[in-house]
Amino acid sequence: PAFEKWTDDHIRENFADLHVKVEPRRDGSQYGAEGALGIGRDTLGNFAADYATTNKYIVSELPSPMYKDVLVAPCLTCGELRHSLVEIDLWWSGGGSRSRLHRDAFNAINCQLNGTKEWIMIHNNETKNVYFEAANKWEMGGLSPIDVDNVNLEEFPRFANVKYGFVTIEAGDCLFIPGGHYHQVKSTGSKNMAVSVLFGRLRSFNASACKDHELKPESLDKMPVFWAWPGAGIKYMGRGDDHFFKTMLEDWMDKKKQITKKRMNGKLIEEFGHEAIESSTMVKKMMEFLDKDKDGVISVDDLNATDRFAWRNFSYLFEGDADLQNGFDFEFALVDYSKLRDRIMQLANMKKTKNGVNRKTFLNIYRKKPIVGSSYRGNQLFDKLDANADDIITANELTDELVETALQPYEIAYEGEGGIDNGQEEEEPEEAGGVEEEEGGEEDVEGEEEEGGVEDEEDGVEDVEGEEDGGAELAEGEQVEEDGQAATEDEDVHDEL
Repeated sequence: PAFEKWTDDHIRENFADLHVKVEPRRDGSQYGAEGALGIGRDTLGNFAADYATTNKYIVSELPSPMYKDVLVAPCLTCGELRHSLVEIDLWWSGGGSRSRLHRDAFNAINCQLNGTKEWIMIHNNETKNVYFEAANKWEMGGLSPIDVDNVNLEEFPRFANVKYGFVTIEAGDCLFIPGGHYHQVKSTGSKNMAVSVLFGRLRSFNASACKDHELKPESLDKMPVFWAWPGAGIKYMGRGDDHFFKTMLEDWMDKKKQITKKRMNGKLIEEFGHEAIESSTMVKKMMEFLDKDKDGVISVDDLNATDRFAWRNFSYLFEGDADLQNGFDFEFALVDYSKLRDRIMQLANMKKTKNGVNRKTFLNIYRKKPIVGSSYRGNQLFDKLDANADDIITANELTDELVETALQPYEIAYEGEGGIDNGQEEEEPEEAGGVEEEEGGEEDVEGEEEEGGVEDEEDGVEDVEGEEDGGAELAEGEQVEEDGQAATEDEDVHDEL
């Protein structure tokens, strides 16, 4: 149904208020994409209205109210595969984009609704030749350092030996991408939209449950999705599933097919590099969760006795809280706290400010370099700094105590994350348009339509000027050095005032 129904107008009329994660399409941009709800978060209604003219694209879990319009491939509707769906991702951009060479953790069936995608596919036995290095044996997703459109064979000589396949899918086509297989994707078309069904990497499959099952497409809203997201609140993109955790724990078992507390502690330190104290705390919580019969060890029976959806709770014990880009605090960490504080203190110390700074001027300062925040968060910050709520900020209002309180979320998030370089995607030549990361994420937020996220994203710094959505437009007369940064921040603030 989505193939015919999901026009821009239909999205705005039926799903406008649902949230989605957005990312910048330009490679090397240290600034996130601005949506109606801040950096990295938009509504479908707002995105549908401006995606064709802005530097952003959707790489997000598909909100579950949209499931009813998606049909699941017949091969996933019976037996263990029916209970292996991990997450459902939506990819939507203005096209003219390409991904980096990467791989994703889960299997995926990518179904194209609009536009065209060209895929370069490389088997996972080519890991050495694509120069991919995983942080640990369980890290299945990630980026290769190679630019397949401009390969440096002096730096990466083994890449000359890579065997690859090439496939093009158009609207109405679906493509199976095995988990862990490398791929690079180019997207074209003024509207490029796809839905990707991610499912677990089963070690075995018992076909007997499918023997009498009528294989036909089934509505996604009738299927059990491990990380179904309602389109609001904290997103789950890029988290592990029950199959992944059970596979890992079974691998950790000793000859008696059990895991002791000591053995689990050793595995966390050895394979994930946890500190001893951190590991000890995790082990205690994980043992309490998994040891169903309370005999002091984890057995295969304990794992099998754990309900599939209870493994979501284990995910939080093992993987921690939500990835920053899946939550609401992403902009707080993305914005350079020290530069933001400097700008505000400049306002407090400038004579010109005594006459007041209105909301429009403040938002222009907040949304452009070097801060590049969103109107949404900028308005919230303005309200906190406007002590007497008269829609004017004066120097007298900007006391040290007020500024410290207003900026506390930025300070906590920025220092906690050590700052974020939100480089994402690689821009095509000007005539081709922007660039979109295909597939991947934890997280994602990103490779082609799969475990999306963040971990698939590349880093870097690129100037962002004049984006219609972006909060990155330079003030008239602002001095800019070759690297795009403001020559003098004091002059910059004066220009705004």
